[in-house]
Order: sequence, then structure tokens, then C-alpha cells
Amino acid sequence: MLLEILHWYFKEKLEELSAIMNEDDTQQQLDTDGMDLDDKLRSKNGEMDVDQGFSRHDELVKNIGKVVRDLRSIGFTSMAENAYASAIFLLLKAKVHDLAGDDYRTSVLGPIKEWIQTVPLQFLNALLSFLGDSVRYDTTPSGLTSPLACCPSPSFSKMVTPSQGIVRWKLRLEYFAYETLQDLRIAKLFEIIVDYPESSPAIEDLKQCLEYTGQHSKLVESFISSLKYRLLTAGASTNDILHQYVSTIKALRAIDPAGVFLEAVGEPIRDYLRGRKDTIKCVVTMLTDGSGGNANGSGNPGDSLLEELMRDEESQENVGFDDDFHTDDKQAWINASRWEPDPVEADPLKGSLSQRKVDILGMLVDIIGSKEQLVNEYRVMLAEKLLNKTDYDIDTEIRTVELLKAILHSFSSL
Repeated sequence: MLLEILHWYFKEKLEELSAIMNEDDTQQQLDTDGMDLDDKLRSKNGEMDVDQGFSRHDELVKNIGKVVRDLRSIGFTSMAENAYASAIFLLLKAKVHDLAGDDYRTSVLGPIKEWIQTVPLQFLNALLSFLGDSVRYDTTPSGLTSPLACCPSPSFSKMVTPSQGIVRWKLRLEYFAYETLQDLRIAKLFEIIVDYPESSPAIEDLKQCLEYTGQHSKLVESFISSLKYRLLTAGASTNDILHQYVSTIKALRAIDPAGVFLEAVGEPIRDYLRGRKDTIKCVVTMLTDGSGGNANGSGNPGDSLLEELMRDEESQENVGFDDDFHTDDKQAWINASRWEPDPVEADPLKGSLSQRKVDILGMLVDIIGSKEQLVNEYRVMLAEKLLNKTDYDIDTEIRTVELLKAILHSFSSL
């Protein structure tokens, strides 16, 4: 009962502290907007009077510190620490949810980390300074010194020499924030991919979160479940499934350029499409018509998926050419330092991560079975188009044939 009361007490005080910080930031921004250049420079260099802005903050922290100190004096040290720690994490979770929302066109990871620095860490730093007992936070619950506490982070901007306890708190809070945002984005990954590429900032945030937490398997399991429930159903048209599949490939290769996790996610889609009779025709139509592989029409008007794939291939070749002729020894060392082994989920028969690339056309052809089947289907479709023409304008058809020949390595049958 007492723990619950303390939890809600600290939660209320931290919310009050967060509101004070927000008010101060807003007022500071308004004051700065009304300053001339000299005043702005003095404000930036800390020459302006800021005592009044921090008085409420300091008074609030002092009051909280007195409560914690009194609880320690009567033997409730662990209870007090657990109470304000749970309140901090609860407030952080609410902040992540508030910033993330359903807007996938803006990155939120930066503002979240800035808020962690501004509110919880400033509070903890002030609280530990008031209590004068920061050393005790350098140990884990088992009493052993945490190895994480031995590596102070250079990213602290407002604390010149942060204690090991603050460093550990920063690591804990950032990991919790990454994991919370990751779970939110994974839960909405289907919607994010539908909006891709407009939702690229959300994809980039998710990529950074997964790099930090390493919980890629959670993404795979959750997204496969969403696909089976929302996409791979009798009510979804083959065209819609194919367009979502192409968007999935584009979005997930931004997260995992090697395509390791895309293979696992794409397998249920490929298996389902192989059971549909119109899959081959829909694949060929999507490749050769002007939708650009985007169901929402976000591609260039008149562009086919073939043209888009051709541009991607040319850009990759140019990058490869530049890498071959402009990579010096320094860059080679940089590349070597960034090398990472393949994930344990990777198929060793697919080649190494550094040599493997996601091939959209190859994944579409894999659904059909072979390139020959794709060519045969296009031959039938082309014949129908030519027979239905009322003039001799076949420039579009000629360009499509040339693109198809180029991207399929010059099939002579065409």
C-alpha cells in the first residue's frame, strides 16, 4: 500500500516537473524571439539571469529529496528508490507514446532522447546531488559494480562529469525508450509500410531501435501475424497483395539491406500468392504498367516497376564503380571497422551479408517459378495489346520490351 502511494506521489511530482520544464522552454523561446542579436548571444553564453527560471524546478527537487531522505532514515530506502524509478519509467513511456502517435512522416527518436536529457536525467542528477549519495547507484541490485557504469558517455551536454550512477540511468532510460518506440512501430508496421516511402522517418527510427535492442525476431513474428490476419485473406485482391509485397520489400530493405529478415517475412506472402490463379498475370501487369509498384500511385506518373528497377540497378552499378575506383586505404579501414557478421537467422547458401542485396525482381520471379514463365505470360499480353491497337504507336511497347530484355539479361526469345 505504501509503495503504491509513493509511486503516485513521485509520478505526480515528476509530471509537475515536466510541465515546469516545458513552460520554461516555451518562455525561453518566446524571450529569445524578441531579443536582438547581442541579447541572443549573451543568452546562449549563459550571461542572462536564469535564476528565476530554475527556482521552481530546484524547489520541487528539494521537496522530493527531503521525502526520499526521510524514507531512508526510517529504513525504506529500497521502497523509495523503486517508487521514483517506476514513476520515471511510467512518465517516459507516456512521453514516447505521446511523441510517436500515428504520424509516421516525422522522426521522433531525437526529441525523445532530448526529453530524457532534459527532464529525467536533470531530475536524477539534482536529486542525487541533494542526497549526496550518488555512489550507491553505481551498483547493481546484487551489489556488484555494473560494467556499463565504467564507460561514461561523452554525449552529456549539461553535465560536465556525470557520475557513474547517472551514466547507468541514462543507459537504462534510453534502452527503455528504444524498446518502447520499437514496440509501437512494430505494432503499426503494416500501416507504416502502406504509407511508404512517405513513412521513411518511422522506418529509420525503427531501424535504429532494432540496432540498439537486437530484437529483430519480434518484428518478424509480429509482422507475419499481421500479414496473415490483414492481407493474406480471400477478400484481398492479388494486385493489392503484390503491391503490399513490393512496398514491404522496399521498406524492410531500409532496415535490413541484406534481406535476411525479409526472407522470413516474405515467405508466407510468396506461398499464398503461388496458390492464386491470376498471380502470374498480375505480376507481369505490375511490372509493365505505369503504377511503379505502388498501390497508392506514389511513383512517377507513367513509370512501370521495370523502369524503377532499372534505375535502381543503374544507381547500384554507379555506386559499385565509384567504390572500385575511389576507395583508398583509409576508406577500406572504415569499411572494415563497420563489418558485422551475418545474423544467426541468415541462410549461409545466400552468400555473405556484404555481397548479398535485395532483388525485387528476383523475389517476384520466385513467386512465378521462373523467368521463362514471366516471358511467356508477357508474350501473350503483348500480343493482345498489339491486336487491340487502332494506330501504329508502339513506342511504349518497344521500350517495355527493351527494359524487360535488359533486366532479364537479354532473353533472345523476345
